[in-house]
Order: sequence, then structure tokens, then C-alpha cells
Amino acid sequence: MLKLKNIFKDYNNTRILNDINFTLPNKGLISILGPSGSGKSTLLNLIGGLDKPTSGSILINNKDLTSFNNKELNWYHDRYIGFIFQQYNLIDYMTVDENLSLVSNNYDYILKKLNIYDLKDKRVSLLSGGERQRVAIARGIIKNPRILLCDEPTGALDSKSSIEIMNILKELSNKMLVILVTHDVKLANEYSDYIISINDGVTNEICIKDKYKSLFINKVKHKNILNVIYNHMMNKKKRNNLISISFAIGLIALGLVLSIANGFKASIDKEEKNSLSRYPILISRNSYNIEDDIKDDFNKIENKVYSYSINHINTITKDYVDNLNDIN
Repeated sequence: MLKLKNIFKDYNNTRILNDINFTLPNKGLISILGPSGSGKSTLLNLIGGLDKPTSGSILINNKDLTSFNNKELNWYHDRYIGFIFQQYNLIDYMTVDENLSLVSNNYDYILKKLNIYDLKDKRVSLLSGGERQRVAIARGIIKNPRILLCDEPTGALDSKSSIEIMNILKELSNKMLVILVTHDVKLANEYSDYIISINDGVTNEICIKDKYKSLFINKVKHKNILNVIYNHMMNKKKRNNLISISFAIGLIALGLVLSIANGFKASIDKEEKNSLSRYPILISRNSYNIEDDIKDDFNKIENKVYSYSINHINTITKDYVDNLNDIN
């Protein structure tokens, strides 16, 4: 049983849902009606655990969905809830079989029940809108959910396809709770067991009828998500190769730039060392009077002056003197 109690939802200081309260059974087809912007999709996202209310409680068999941790939410999304989207959200370049195999290995009985078994090996991009929606429904119920959430499943379909999809959803509602967001008042009145009308975030409940049947649905297995990655890479092989080549060229160019920069710096350092080694300069913090050191040595020499430095010998040539004279 699903129960919403005192649900409020605000976005950027704007109230979207205002004190929502209702209780839904374990099975049946529930339609949520209302104008655009009234909060229908927001309400669906809250029930699906994709968003949290600002305040209030969403009780699933007396357990508060708003208090679920990540592990519990993952289980809820994987086993308790099924989604059917208006835009299908199928992988176009894959076949029907490949799309469904991402969720389960056991789905042939569902394809036969939905009359799309002959489309099993056909690419999704070649299917009509009604056929795509049937595949989306198959994906939504393949894990045997207890609640099936449908966001405008007939919004992009013609009248004939819409009736076919509603007949399927109605049959599914005999076994599970189907919650349908729609703008089509006529279809809602014809197929719904219960209607929730939303206007500016406030609900008005209308009970239509209370009649349930039984339906097939078997449990199926879950498949490894690595297949999604592998199939995506194989179907986008050309693009992935171009990205890899571009990335490699970028790395090579970066390596060359760094190598040239390092080589240039090493060359500059070598040139500086070779140049400065010819003209050693010593800068000291303290003053130094060489006269006091050499005074005693000079006093020992009588009437003669000798070269004192043993480390450096000045070679003064005519060219050197001419060069000094030319300096401004």
C-alpha cells in the first residue's frame, strides 16, 4: 500500500505541492490529471524516489521512503519500481533484444504478450512510436515491479496507438499498481480505477470504480551493466577511435613542448655557467682589506715589486687597451 501524508515540495522558494494526502491500493490504474506546471511529474518523481519532499512522508508498506539510505533506494528502484517514459529512453542503435537484455535474460513471454516478439531483432531506430512504447513497457515490467510509474506514455502517440497502450496498462494494473501521469481526460476517465486531479499543487480525489483481475508476470534475472559499456563502445567505434587518436596526439605534442622547454633551459644554464666561470665574482657581507694581509709580505721585499697574485694573471694587450679607449 502506498500512502502520501502531508507532502510539501518547494523549489527555489516556490511551492509546487501543497499538503498532498492520499492512499493508493496495491493494484489498479491510477491517473494523475492536471494542467502543465501543476506538479504532476514532481509527484511522480517523489513516489519513484527520484526526489525528496520538502516535508511529509511517503509510506511504502508502512516504511517511510524519505528515510531510505542509498542501498535501500537502489533496491527500491531495482525491484519495487518500474518506469515508463514519454520519450521511451531506449538506445536507438541497439535492437529490441539488446535493449531488454541490459535488464534481464528472460523476457520472451513479455514480448509475446505485448505482440512485439517479431520485433526482437529489429533496431529501435526503425520502430514506430507505438512499437517503441511497447518496448519501453516491456523494459518497465521485466523485473516484475510492484509499482509502475508512467509519465505521459501516450503523449507522443496517435489515437490508435494510445488506445493500444492504455489497454496494455489496464491489463497490467490487474496485477500491480500503475500510476499514470496524463493530459488526456478522456482516456483517464475510461481506463482509470482512481483519478487524482491536481490544480496548483492541491489534489482532489475521485473514485471511479473498484474492479481488479489477475495477470501473468514472472521474476527475471538482472544482467551485468558492463554489457552496456561494451555495446556502447562497439557501436561508437569510429568516434571512440578518433577520440583516442586526438588524445594521443595531444599527449605527444605536450611531451614535445616539455622536452624542448627542458632542453632550452639546460642550454641556457650551460651557457651561463661557461660564461660566468671566466669572470668569477665574490660578494661578501663583510668588508675585506687586502692591504693588511700583504703589507708584511711587501715589507720583506727591498726596493723591488713582484706580482703577488698566484691565481690570476692579467694579460694586457694593445687590442685590449684600444677597446677600453673606445668605450663611451
